Amino acid sequence: MGAGKTLVGALVAQRAQAAFFDLDHLVEDKAGMSVAEIFATHSEKAFRAFEKETLPGLLRPDAVVALGGGVVMDDDNRLILDSSSGGYPVLIGTNLNRELRNVITRLDPTGAAIITDTNVRPYAARVAKAIKRAGLKTSIHAIPASERSKSMSQLEAVLSFLERQRIDRGGCVIAVGGGTVGDLAGLAAAMWQRGVRLVAVPTTLLAMVDSSIGGKTGVNGRRSKNAIGAFWQPAAVISDLATIETRPVPSYRDAFAEVTSATGDRGPSSTTVTPPGTR
Repeated sequence: MGAGKTLVGALVAQRAQAAFFDLDHLVEDKAGMSVAEIFATHSEKAFRAFEKETLPGLLRPDAVVALGGGVVMDDDNRLILDSSSGGYPVLIGTNLNRELRNVITRLDPTGAAIITDTNVRPYAARVAKAIKRAGLKTSIHAIPASERSKSMSQLEAVLSFLERQRIDRGGCVIAVGGGTVGDLAGLAAAMWQRGVRLVAVPTTLLAMVDSSIGGKTGVNGRRSKNAIGAFWQPAAVISDLATIETRPVPSYRDAFAEVTSATGDRGPSSTTVTPPGTR
């Protein structure tokens, strides 16, 4: 309070010829009392609940919104803000089932289909269980764990699976696996119903730092790698580090090679990274 966000926000809105909303003022109107009275009479938790309930209806292209600092401290609110700006959240941590459930709840899909491979299917089953707790039933389609799965035949199999699961325009595809799964499931999401939402759950370090972000999807042609594809940005990326704790050392080297190549034009640097379990 007293930071000047209301004054500055109103001036910016006037300059941009946009509508202006102050979240605190709207919460006061909804509660019928001042922010200080909400804190004193109820609690900060009650105030934050009012904020979360009011925020989504304010975020539109022709509006400027003044927010309190506490808004961005909440994971759900950050997801709402990211989605409204055309960006997407990338969550990184360990044992992120709760965060995944919150993401799916916030996306509120009409249905969800999980695409994985035969090696990762046990983890995909845990993902399905976490999502089920959000009240959403899912089914799993597992492709062979091989680069050869980036093919037109496997793409057709995934699209047929989405059709059997009756995934409509309000549904989403959840890609659980490495780069092959992400590329294939991403292209299927881009094509099905002319585009449904994609949630990436990468399970290799290389997929976490490369293929799960940026929207590159595709399968291989008969003679060309990644020749058939599209750019389709995910709605969210959930990188659970617990999935890579037991990965072999070479898989880390491949990932760090990709990171190094992506940052090589930023000048000389020296970084030493030790994969888990190698000390």
